[in-house]
Amino acid sequence: MKGGVLADSHSFFTGYRTCPLAQRVAGPQDLQAARGLKGGELRVSWEWISTTGLGDGAVLSGTSVTVIVDDGSNSVVRHVPLADTRVTVDSLARGRDLEIAVALTRQAHVISDISQIRLRSSQTRTGARTPSKERAQTTNRTQTTAPLTLPGQSTSPSPLATVAGLAAAAPDTNTDAGVKLTWTAPSNAANIANFEIQHCASSSCTNAVSGGTPGAAATVHTVTGLTRNTQYHFRIRAVAASNSDYQDSDWSATVSRTTAKTPLTTVAGLTAAAPNTDGHSSANLNWTGPSTTTNIANFEIQHCASSVCSSPVSGGTPGAAVTAHTVTGLTRNTQYHFRIRAMAQANSDYSDSAWSTTGPLTTAKEPLPKVSKPSAAYAGWPEPVGTLRVTWPQVIHNELDKYSFEVCSNRECSSTVSTDDVEGLEYEHNCGRNTTCYYRVRALAKSGTGYTDGLPSDVLSVNTN
Repeated sequence: MKGGVLADSHSFFTGYRTCPLAQRVAGPQDLQAARGLKGGELRVSWEWISTTGLGDGAVLSGTSVTVIVDDGSNSVVRHVPLADTRVTVDSLARGRDLEIAVALTRQAHVISDISQIRLRSSQTRTGARTPSKERAQTTNRTQTTAPLTLPGQSTSPSPLATVAGLAAAAPDTNTDAGVKLTWTAPSNAANIANFEIQHCASSSCTNAVSGGTPGAAATVHTVTGLTRNTQYHFRIRAVAASNSDYQDSDWSATVSRTTAKTPLTTVAGLTAAAPNTDGHSSANLNWTGPSTTTNIANFEIQHCASSVCSSPVSGGTPGAAVTAHTVTGLTRNTQYHFRIRAMAQANSDYSDSAWSTTGPLTTAKEPLPKVSKPSAAYAGWPEPVGTLRVTWPQVIHNELDKYSFEVCSNRECSSTVSTDDVEGLEYEHNCGRNTTCYYRVRALAKSGTGYTDGLPSDVLSVNTN
């Protein structure tokens, strides 16, 4: 028997299965039976054609000769060593016809032809010896007598139901050139040892390759190690459990699937930062340029509410040569997660890269309104000569706390000389005589609110000459 392949041509005894004809070895020949001297005793004997007719030792390892005697209501089974050629069976009912069968068995499988004879109740002996020449020609002879069938026994094990609903899809990840198979759970799983999956280059499956042996409870299996961008055909069958009364199912119809192309390299070095100016709610993204853009059509950027990115929103599609992009139109004071991938050209042998992610970035709060440009006038007595009174318009806002009054070193206010917080709408500063002073003011927001300080006012320059 090779590989446990079962045939459906014989059923030797409950729990036994018969191998196909091409996989059987020579069996016992010249079956003889004679009633013994004691009542109920039966002597059964047989011959081998030759020792070479038994096959090699490896094939016959664990094999025994099984003899079955059936009187119509009860049966007696005897197992004897392979080298034996006779057995005595007793305790048989008197006055009954007897069916006698003998064959080689191993692990509940019949691995040879079955020799069978009938002994009538009026007979004392049956089974004529066959000349040696004729015996040599009948090693694989077809029986003319129907196989022995015990009560409740089927003459041919039924195949398991063909596996239904086989479907092929892309694997859960694109890290491997695989195909994910699913099928409908069978109703007779108790009789299934496992499933067998094969993949082939064509739907005829003439050169099948094993794709795995998932367990009897499985309904999904991913075949891995395939070649990318290649079409495969898949099929599945149920393998019968060794102690069941079934044989393996037929192969299912094949389903085809083309494996994914090789993905582009994942984009590296993605970072997100707040913009330099707060003119709008946005985020500046930067990433490392790929070593080659030959197969890249463009990049795709998305932003999400969480790192899981279950509901992504497009953030733009910058070109293949770009390494920086500003995502605009975001909500202020909100946390975002950003990701990027390289999009493959339609005519290339590559697929889109995996998504690259970065840590969260919280956008800036809403700023308070910008203070209008302040104005200045000389302060009156008793202030020192050169003292200026700087005033500005009021900012109307519920989250306004104070104003920041800044004395700058130049017109651009690239640095400040002094800064004071002011609750009112004016500030006196001793600029001195024959000099120029620079001032600006900004609105300060209350802490713990959804607002941030406003933009500074335009710089006011005053010459005290």
